[in-house]
Amino acid sequence: MSAGYGYFRIEFYTGNGFADEDAAKRAYDWCMENYDWFKEDDGNGTPFLLNGNSFVVNEDVSLNGTGGLDIKNGDIPDNVTWLAKAFNAVKATRLVASLWQDFGETSVDMNTYYEGVWERGKQFNYYLVDGFNTSIYPAWYNGHIIDNDFNHTYRKLLAAFKNEKTDEEILAGDLTSEEPAGFGEITKGTLEIGDVSFAAEINMDSVELQSDVDEAEVIKTFVSVLKKSKEYSDVNETDWTFCGFKSCRSFFELYGSNPAVADYKELYDNGSVHGGEIIPETNTDNTSVKTVFINNADEDGYPEFDDDFDFDELKGASVVFGENIRKLCFGNYEDAEGVSCSDIKSVRFSKNLKYIGGGSFEYCTCLEEIIYNGTMEEWESVDVEEKAFCWGGCYGDGDSIPREFIPADEIKCSDGEVPIDKSDEGSFIDADEYED
Repeated sequence: MSAGYGYFRIEFYTGNGFADEDAAKRAYDWCMENYDWFKEDDGNGTPFLLNGNSFVVNEDVSLNGTGGLDIKNGDIPDNVTWLAKAFNAVKATRLVASLWQDFGETSVDMNTYYEGVWERGKQFNYYLVDGFNTSIYPAWYNGHIIDNDFNHTYRKLLAAFKNEKTDEEILAGDLTSEEPAGFGEITKGTLEIGDVSFAAEINMDSVELQSDVDEAEVIKTFVSVLKKSKEYSDVNETDWTFCGFKSCRSFFELYGSNPAVADYKELYDNGSVHGGEIIPETNTDNTSVKTVFINNADEDGYPEFDDDFDFDELKGASVVFGENIRKLCFGNYEDAEGVSCSDIKSVRFSKNLKYIGGGSFEYCTCLEEIIYNGTMEEWESVDVEEKAFCWGGCYGDGDSIPREFIPADEIKCSDGEVPIDKSDEGSFIDADEYED
């Protein structure tokens, strides 16, 4: 591995996770036609070859056949924006792409990994790790151990537990080390579950509990934290086994699988269990309800739109709020002319949503479905203001209109439905008591 090299992974899929070779071919031809560097890099030939639904690195151009391309000295971009342009130009359905950048000549901590997903002309999900160390395997990032010798997706390694009766798998714990070790050395690490710590050993091609650690104690600690969750309050310790260390699935696994696979569930110290969602299928029938992905957010987590965003796209659409959207409020997705979400058909929230302010869905008279990717228990932790899904009240000098709600009657969670309280629908609000 050398300094200033990029390692790309580029794959095209249909909306239901099948390999899309046709879209890949159209995008490849578009790049050939529009990018000079794509045709030939410094006289060495094209840096990418077409292989099924993927762009693969041309070994004749890569660094000693390792798959790395010179993104520092040559014309090959050090980003994936060029891919997004091709994706949009050929109207592909789904693109999953990643770029690992190695600038190791500056510091062993100068590695960056980016992974993104594009759907129907929009980027709506991404994963980024910036400034990690690959001098050991697995890699080291601010004290955390992340995978690179495992799945090469640079996500944190967690302890894996499996219920032998149901085959359910849950990841838990925080695997850390004080500092990275030299190449080939064994690093002493710590697995912390709840407030209990266990010694671990991190080697070039494996992560294991230290030999004197009792696995039964690890399982006992895991189950004691798991029982804090209402959903798992009755689990039996004897049903669970420790299965080593794993990371959450990459976007390539989640968005590029048919039948679809679910991400692993993850247990947090407070007993909450997150994850386990299957990526929803993207309907490619252009006559059906269109899907609009909203994932750009400001520093507070509210939706943020580019100047050229077409708010008319929201009309009659199914809106998916991505992982970056943590908060919603009145008027946060309407333009200066007032074009807004008033006739959207459905919305989907990620588990990262923390707050929905009053008036967020004011006059959404066509909103028939609300989906939340987390559990009912997790939904209860979202701060939802009283008037988030309704409108009506005092206007002018004491004139009042009855309170009206959106058509949807419940929030559809991964494990059930939470009803929307419409007990005061049709009521009038006294002007003297009305509060904005």
